[in-house]
Amino acid sequence: MCSKPFFRAFSGALIIALVFTCGDSFVQAEEWGNLKGRFVFEGPLPVPAKVDTTKEPLCKAHDVHEEKLIVDKDNKGIKDVVIFCRTKEVKVKPELLKDAKGEVVLDNKGCRFEPHVLPILITQTLVVKNSDPFSHNSKITEPGGKEANPNLVPGAQATYKYAKATERLTPVECSIHSWMKALVVPRDNPYFAVSKADGSFEIKDLPAGKKLDFGVLQEKAGNFKDDKSNGWTNGRFEVMIKPGDNDLGVIKLNAKVFNK
Repeated sequence: MCSKPFFRAFSGALIIALVFTCGDSFVQAEEWGNLKGRFVFEGPLPVPAKVDTTKEPLCKAHDVHEEKLIVDKDNKGIKDVVIFCRTKEVKVKPELLKDAKGEVVLDNKGCRFEPHVLPILITQTLVVKNSDPFSHNSKITEPGGKEANPNLVPGAQATYKYAKATERLTPVECSIHSWMKALVVPRDNPYFAVSKADGSFEIKDLPAGKKLDFGVLQEKAGNFKDDKSNGWTNGRFEVMIKPGDNDLGVIKLNAKVFNK
Protein backbone atom coordinates (compact mmCIF):
# COMPACT_ATOMS: atom_id res chain seq x y z
CA MET A 1 0.00 0.00 0.00
CA CYS A 2 1.29 3.47 -0.87
CA SER A 3 2.09 5.74 2.03
CA LYS A 4 0.20 9.06 2.27
CA PRO A 5 3.33 11.24 1.73
CA PHE A 6 4.18 9.25 -1.42
CA PHE A 7 0.58 9.52 -2.67
CA ARG A 8 0.51 13.27 -2.07
CA ALA A 9 3.84 13.73 -3.86
CA PHE A 10 2.71 11.58 -6.79
CA SER A 11 -0.62 13.45 -7.05
CA GLY A 12 1.18 16.81 -6.99
CA ALA A 13 3.57 15.76 -9.75
CA LEU A 14 0.67 14.44 -11.82
CA ILE A 15 -1.24 17.74 -11.48
CA ILE A 16 1.82 19.77 -12.46
CA ALA A 17 2.39 17.52 -15.48
CA LEU A 18 -1.25 17.89 -16.53
CA VAL A 19 -1.09 21.70 -16.19
CA PHE A 20 1.99 21.93 -18.39
CA THR A 21 0.56 19.46 -20.91
CA CYS A 22 -2.73 21.34 -21.13
CA GLY A 23 -0.85 24.61 -21.38
CA ASP A 24 1.18 23.34 -24.33
CA SER A 25 -1.98 22.04 -25.98
CA PHE A 26 -3.65 25.42 -25.52
CA VAL A 27 -0.74 27.24 -27.15
CA GLN A 28 -0.61 24.74 -30.00
CA ALA A 29 -4.39 24.99 -30.50
CA GLU A 30 -4.22 28.75 -31.09
CA GLU A 31 -4.90 29.30 -34.78
CA TRP A 32 -4.46 32.10 -37.27
CA GLY A 33 -5.91 32.98 -40.64
CA ASN A 34 -4.94 35.03 -43.69
CA LEU A 35 -7.25 37.51 -45.41
CA LYS A 36 -6.71 37.96 -49.14
CA GLY A 37 -8.45 39.31 -52.19
CA ARG A 38 -8.04 41.50 -55.26
CA PHE A 39 -9.41 44.98 -55.97
CA VAL A 40 -10.57 45.38 -59.57
CA PHE A 41 -11.65 48.54 -61.38
CA GLU A 42 -15.06 48.42 -63.03
CA GLY A 43 -15.41 50.91 -65.86
CA PRO A 44 -13.36 52.55 -68.62
CA LEU A 45 -9.63 52.26 -67.96
CA PRO A 46 -8.27 55.51 -66.46
CA VAL A 47 -5.02 56.86 -67.91
CA PRO A 48 -2.71 58.60 -65.41
CA ALA A 49 -1.68 62.08 -66.54
CA LYS A 50 1.99 62.79 -67.16
CA VAL A 51 3.39 65.24 -64.58
CA ASP A 52 5.02 68.48 -65.71
CA THR A 53 8.43 68.32 -64.02
CA THR A 54 10.11 71.16 -65.93
CA LYS A 55 10.67 73.01 -62.65
CA GLU A 56 13.40 70.47 -61.89
CA PRO A 57 15.63 69.90 -64.99
CA LEU A 58 17.12 66.71 -63.54
CA CYS A 59 13.66 65.15 -63.47
CA LYS A 60 13.63 64.89 -67.24
CA ALA A 61 15.33 61.52 -66.90
CA HIS A 62 12.26 60.14 -65.10
CA ASP A 63 8.83 59.34 -66.50
CA VAL A 64 6.63 60.73 -63.71
CA HIS A 65 2.85 60.25 -63.79
CA GLU A 66 -0.05 60.97 -61.44
CA GLU A 67 -0.43 58.20 -58.83
CA LYS A 68 -3.87 59.01 -57.42
CA LEU A 69 -5.42 56.08 -59.26
CA ILE A 70 -3.26 53.39 -60.87
CA VAL A 71 -5.11 50.60 -62.68
CA ASP A 72 -3.38 47.70 -64.43
CA LYS A 73 -4.18 47.86 -68.14
CA ASP A 74 -4.27 44.06 -68.50
CA ASN A 75 -6.33 42.85 -65.53
CA LYS A 76 -7.74 46.14 -64.16
CA GLY A 77 -6.20 45.55 -60.74
CA ILE A 78 -6.12 48.69 -58.57
CA LYS A 79 -2.78 49.55 -56.97
CA ASP A 80 -2.30 51.25 -53.58
CA VAL A 81 -5.62 50.43 -51.94
CA VAL A 82 -5.11 50.20 -48.17
CA ILE A 83 -6.98 47.58 -46.15
CA PHE A 84 -6.56 47.43 -42.37
CA CYS A 85 -8.04 45.85 -39.24
CA ARG A 86 -10.13 48.34 -37.20
CA THR A 87 -10.95 46.00 -34.30
CA LYS A 88 -9.84 47.53 -31.01
CA GLU A 89 -7.21 45.59 -29.05
CA VAL A 90 -7.17 42.78 -31.60
CA LYS A 91 -4.99 39.86 -30.53
CA VAL A 92 -1.70 39.99 -32.43
CA LYS A 93 0.52 37.04 -33.24
CA PRO A 94 3.79 37.75 -31.35
CA GLU A 95 6.01 37.16 -34.40
CA LEU A 96 4.38 40.11 -36.14
CA LEU A 97 5.70 42.48 -33.49
CA LYS A 98 9.37 41.58 -33.79
CA ASP A 99 10.00 44.80 -35.73
CA ALA A 100 7.43 46.89 -33.84
CA LYS A 101 10.07 49.45 -32.85
CA GLY A 102 12.02 49.36 -36.10
CA GLU A 103 12.40 51.88 -38.90
CA VAL A 104 10.28 52.24 -42.04
CA VAL A 105 11.77 54.11 -45.00
CA LEU A 106 10.05 56.64 -47.25
CA ASP A 107 12.42 57.72 -50.02
CA ASN A 108 12.54 60.78 -52.27
CA LYS A 109 13.67 58.97 -55.40
CA GLY A 110 13.23 59.60 -59.10
CA CYS A 111 11.25 62.80 -58.51
CA ARG A 112 8.58 60.95 -56.51
CA PHE A 113 8.12 59.31 -53.13
CA GLU A 114 8.75 55.59 -52.86
CA PRO A 115 6.48 54.00 -51.82
CA HIS A 116 3.51 56.17 -52.70
CA VAL A 117 1.34 54.65 -49.94
CA LEU A 118 2.85 53.47 -46.66
CA PRO A 119 1.09 52.00 -43.59
CA ILE A 120 3.23 52.13 -40.45
CA LEU A 121 2.94 51.11 -36.80
CA ILE A 122 2.90 54.10 -34.45
CA THR A 123 5.64 52.39 -32.44
CA GLN A 124 7.88 52.45 -35.50
CA THR A 125 10.03 55.35 -36.73
CA LEU A 126 9.52 56.86 -40.15
CA VAL A 127 12.83 57.54 -41.91
CA VAL A 128 12.51 60.01 -44.78
CA LYS A 129 15.47 59.77 -47.19
CA ASN A 130 16.64 61.67 -50.25
CA SER A 131 18.21 59.48 -52.91
CA ASP A 132 17.96 62.15 -55.62
CA PRO A 133 20.94 64.30 -56.68
CA PHE A 134 19.07 67.50 -55.73
CA SER A 135 17.34 68.80 -52.62
CA HIS A 136 13.83 68.03 -51.38
CA ASN A 137 11.83 68.78 -48.31
CA SER A 138 9.23 66.45 -46.85
CA LYS A 139 6.33 68.10 -45.07
CA ILE A 140 4.74 65.52 -42.75
CA THR A 141 1.24 66.26 -41.47
CA GLU A 142 -0.94 64.22 -39.13
CA PRO A 143 -4.39 64.80 -37.57
CA GLY A 144 -4.27 67.04 -34.53
CA GLY A 145 -1.87 69.56 -36.05
CA LYS A 146 1.45 67.83 -35.39
CA GLU A 147 3.83 68.22 -38.31
CA ALA A 148 7.46 68.46 -39.45
CA ASN A 149 9.12 69.73 -42.60
CA PRO A 150 12.76 68.63 -42.81
CA ASN A 151 14.95 69.93 -45.63
CA LEU A 152 16.86 67.09 -47.26
CA VAL A 153 19.98 67.71 -49.31
CA PRO A 154 21.16 64.79 -51.50
CA GLY A 155 21.93 61.77 -49.33
CA ALA A 156 20.32 63.24 -46.21
CA GLN A 157 17.61 61.70 -44.07
CA ALA A 158 15.33 62.67 -41.19
CA THR A 159 13.20 60.74 -38.69
CA TYR A 160 9.66 61.23 -37.46
CA LYS A 161 7.41 59.51 -34.90
CA TYR A 162 3.66 59.60 -35.36
CA ALA A 163 1.74 60.57 -32.24
CA LYS A 164 -1.35 58.41 -32.69
CA ALA A 165 -3.07 55.93 -34.95
CA THR A 166 -5.55 57.09 -37.53
CA GLU A 167 -7.90 55.78 -40.21
CA ARG A 168 -6.89 58.50 -42.62
CA LEU A 169 -4.37 58.81 -45.42
CA THR A 170 -1.98 61.39 -43.95
CA PRO A 171 0.16 63.33 -46.46
CA VAL A 172 3.89 63.74 -46.88
CA GLU A 173 4.63 66.41 -49.49
CA CYS A 174 7.56 68.17 -51.09
CA SER A 175 6.85 71.90 -51.39
CA ILE A 176 9.87 72.35 -53.68
CA HIS A 177 8.35 69.94 -56.20
CA SER A 178 4.59 70.36 -55.83
CA TRP A 179 3.63 67.15 -57.65
CA MET A 180 5.43 64.96 -55.10
CA LYS A 181 3.13 63.41 -52.52
CA ALA A 182 3.04 60.23 -50.42
CA LEU A 183 0.33 58.95 -48.10
CA VAL A 184 1.10 57.39 -44.72
CA VAL A 185 -1.39 55.48 -42.54
CA PRO A 186 -0.20 55.25 -38.90
CA ARG A 187 -1.81 52.20 -37.23
CA ASP A 188 -1.87 50.62 -33.77
CA ASN A 189 -1.75 47.01 -34.98
CA PRO A 190 0.22 45.31 -37.79
CA TYR A 191 -2.82 43.96 -39.63
CA PHE A 192 -2.73 46.04 -42.78
CA ALA A 193 -1.82 45.69 -46.45
CA VAL A 194 -1.48 47.78 -49.60
CA SER A 195 -2.69 46.28 -52.86
CA LYS A 196 -0.04 45.42 -55.45
CA ALA A 197 0.01 46.42 -59.11
CA ASP A 198 -2.44 43.59 -59.95
CA GLY A 199 -4.80 44.70 -57.17
CA SER A 200 -4.04 41.75 -54.89
CA PHE A 201 -3.50 42.00 -51.13
CA GLU A 202 -2.96 39.69 -48.17
CA ILE A 203 -3.04 40.28 -44.42
CA LYS A 204 -1.40 37.36 -42.66
CA ASP A 205 -1.85 35.73 -39.25
CA LEU A 206 -5.12 37.22 -38.07
CA PRO A 207 -6.64 35.56 -34.98
CA ALA A 208 -8.93 32.75 -36.11
CA GLY A 209 -12.39 32.29 -34.64
CA LYS A 210 -12.93 36.05 -34.36
CA LYS A 211 -15.20 38.37 -36.30
CA LEU A 212 -12.96 41.30 -37.20
CA ASP A 213 -13.75 44.77 -38.49
CA PHE A 214 -11.85 46.05 -41.54
CA GLY A 215 -11.53 49.39 -43.28
CA VAL A 216 -10.54 50.32 -46.84
CA LEU A 217 -8.92 53.54 -48.09
CA GLN A 218 -7.80 54.85 -51.46
CA GLU A 219 -6.46 58.26 -52.46
CA LYS A 220 -9.24 59.23 -54.89
CA ALA A 221 -12.10 57.29 -53.30
CA GLY A 222 -11.28 58.15 -49.68
CA ASN A 223 -13.10 55.72 -47.39
CA PHE A 224 -15.49 54.54 -50.15
CA LYS A 225 -18.51 56.09 -48.45
CA ASP A 226 -20.31 56.16 -51.80
CA ASP A 227 -19.75 52.47 -52.55
CA LYS A 228 -22.95 50.44 -52.19
CA SER A 229 -22.15 47.40 -54.34
CA ASN A 230 -19.97 45.58 -51.81
CA GLY A 231 -22.19 45.98 -48.76
CA TRP A 232 -19.68 48.27 -47.08
CA THR A 233 -20.53 51.10 -44.69
CA ASN A 234 -18.07 53.93 -45.26
CA GLY A 235 -15.54 51.39 -46.46
CA ARG A 236 -16.03 49.14 -43.43
CA PHE A 237 -16.99 45.48 -43.29
CA GLU A 238 -16.68 42.45 -41.00
CA VAL A 239 -15.21 39.02 -41.64
CA MET A 240 -15.31 35.93 -39.43
CA ILE A 241 -11.73 34.70 -39.70
CA LYS A 242 -11.27 30.96 -40.04
CA PRO A 243 -7.91 29.12 -39.86
CA GLY A 244 -5.95 29.18 -43.11
CA ASP A 245 -6.88 31.33 -46.07
CA ASN A 246 -9.95 33.57 -46.10
CA ASP A 247 -10.28 34.63 -49.73
CA LEU A 248 -12.61 37.54 -50.51
CA GLY A 249 -12.03 36.91 -54.22
CA VAL A 250 -12.42 39.74 -56.71
CA ILE A 251 -13.71 42.96 -55.15
CA LYS A 252 -15.14 45.13 -57.91
CA LEU A 253 -14.99 48.90 -57.40
CA ASN A 254 -17.02 51.01 -59.79
CA ALA A 255 -15.42 53.98 -61.51
CA LYS A 256 -18.04 56.27 -59.97
CA VAL A 257 -16.60 55.93 -56.45
CA PHE A 258 -13.31 57.43 -57.66
CA ASN A 259 -14.88 60.63 -58.99
CA LYS A 260 -13.84 62.82 -56.06
